[in-house]
Amino acid sequence: MNDFYIFLDTSILYKDPFFKGNFSSKLLEVAREKNVDIYLSRIVLDELVRNYEKIINEENSKLSKIISDSSHYNFVNKITKLFDVE
Repeated sequence: MNDFYIFLDTSILYKDPFFKGNFSSKLLEVAREKNVDIYLSRIVLDELVRNYEKIINEENSKLSKIISDSSHYNFVNKITKLFDVE
């Protein structure tokens, strides 16, 4: 049985949902070394999924705008020819 339990809130994972940053990776490392259990509630997980979807949608919108704005440069045709994509 573990002596310590960590319950994570959305605010901790908001900008790093995949535990890639310094704080998150260190937290996982210490939890493994010290046999600490880390928990996420279903609500936190749902908030993370919604936030991640929001970020993806925003980035897709930015990409669509870039493609649209650059269409007058014939950018898409040049790229497809460059990479031999049809």
